[in-house]
Amino acid sequence: DVIDLVRTNDTDGDGNLSWGEFAHMLRWSDDLHKARDAATVASGFLTISPVDPEQVMLVPRGEEAIKQTWLRLEEEALRQAEEELQEYREVERERARELEREEEAQDRAAGRGPNPEIREGLARYDFTTQKLPKNVATHGFVDYRPQPDGSHALYVGPKSHLTVKLPSLFGPNGGGC
Repeated sequence: DVIDLVRTNDTDGDGNLSWGEFAHMLRWSDDLHKARDAATVASGFLTISPVDPEQVMLVPRGEEAIKQTWLRLEEEALRQAEEELQEYREVERERARELEREEEAQDRAAGRGPNPEIREGLARYDFTTQKLPKNVATHGFVDYRPQPDGSHALYVGPKSHLTVKLPSLFGPNGGGC
């Protein structure tokens, strides 16, 4: 319909409606349209056949194909989103490993050993470094607070706790530690 509108009113044939062509189109009346339609039919260029609307049955074609296409596109979008999420997670894991390596290098440069120190029969966690040891999760309010001697101690607030993940070499119950 819009294409026919442009073609009908584009008198210079450039594919666009100029302001003059647009203004001319707006000045048209139904009588002018009817006269043009009658002239077109009279010219024999266009034939008009009477159609009974009650007899016309329009059946949509390709509805199942359209549904399948939409499903395929949705599945593809979900798959792509999952792939991007996996890539993002891998980048984040690599960033965390890199940050951990950098922190370990800084600790060694500062003369600090690994925290926690893990070896056969020993798991030593140092909570005085103002940095939580690896594999320690906090729940609630946890803060390092200065002590009178200049050191720092870990404060765990009421209704708060720490979860310390012991290495597998200690067994399921911590190996009696």
